[in-house]
Amino acid sequence: MPFLTLRTPDFYPLTLSMPLENMMFGLYSLRVRWNKVFENNPVLSQRWIEPTILPDPELLSAIKALSTGQVLKQDELVIAVHPNHHYSGDLMKNVGSEDLDKMEVINFEKSFKWIDSLQYMILHNKDQINEDWSRNENANNWFQPAQLENTFTAPGFHLSDVTIDDQEGPVILHKGATILPGARIKGPVVVFPHATVKMGAKLYPGCTIGRHVVVSGEIKNTIIHEYSSKGHNGYLGDSILGRWNNFGAGTTISNVANTFSNVRFKDWQTGHTIEYNTLKRGLITGDFVKLGVLSRTYRGTAIGSFCSIATNQPITGNIPTFTWWNEDHRTDYKPKDLRAHCQRQMALRNCKWTDEWERALINLIESRFKPQNPNLK
Repeated sequence: MPFLTLRTPDFYPLTLSMPLENMMFGLYSLRVRWNKVFENNPVLSQRWIEPTILPDPELLSAIKALSTGQVLKQDELVIAVHPNHHYSGDLMKNVGSEDLDKMEVINFEKSFKWIDSLQYMILHNKDQINEDWSRNENANNWFQPAQLENTFTAPGFHLSDVTIDDQEGPVILHKGATILPGARIKGPVVVFPHATVKMGAKLYPGCTIGRHVVVSGEIKNTIIHEYSSKGHNGYLGDSILGRWNNFGAGTTISNVANTFSNVRFKDWQTGHTIEYNTLKRGLITGDFVKLGVLSRTYRGTAIGSFCSIATNQPITGNIPTFTWWNEDHRTDYKPKDLRAHCQRQMALRNCKWTDEWERALINLIESRFKPQNPNLK
């Protein structure tokens, strides 16, 4: 199913190098959520969908009813497009609002749910896990361990000396995940295939632990994308981490200000101050973010993709892509070096640097996200 990319910048720095539809929310990535709908609605293969829209029956009917050359909108939000032959394939991947203005607009007036921001994901991930599981048509294919009414594992899953409280929401443990003795989990929580929850880890409600992720310490209401590692003691809450992050021992993420003031931070694109009527927001990262031992970040920090930070100073604000920060010295992380470092990191997981990653890196180097620097070659 093809997806629109119009709103990708709204989720920076998470989506600087990650496709928007690969963001996880609740039990699924946005791509998987829509693919489940597509299985029963193959006509959607001819529509380009805004992946941050959460599917519902009335919305699906309106999307399927689109004729060629029509765009479905609500106010300024583009929901779906049925392109004509002028906008197909790769052209649609880069379609802009000025292109859509040439199409016939169909207004959708009924209410629906959509992910309007990263803060929405932080506030609602716990509830989305509950809602996704309540709609899971394959729930009967899962195994329920004895004396746990709301915990579900793949058949043959082994749990030993693990404390689980599933009274407030389900605990979903996928095939291939490893939960080591001494771990404590309070649902709703989902642990994806081949993830590892280490001894002594404490997972609180609202955690989505992605594929091949390693976690320990205290983690609350946090989404962690694939192959990231927060494998040691330290607190992480109300945060969203990209892929292939690595946090050193003792790294702690602050999610509340000592003044208990509302969340305030600078918009990644515009630099304008954004304020939410809520107290908690931890850390947002792009892909391949590395933090040294005993790192500490303040509330509302955001770190761009391909950054390496090892400092005793507090990390705060928006940290640009390609930041190399060693103690008091900050400079650009040169692509030749970061490629080598990423390749070594991936080799530890039996993975390789792919053409997809190379394209993502080149796109960021050539983009406007960081001022052009002749040393970035």
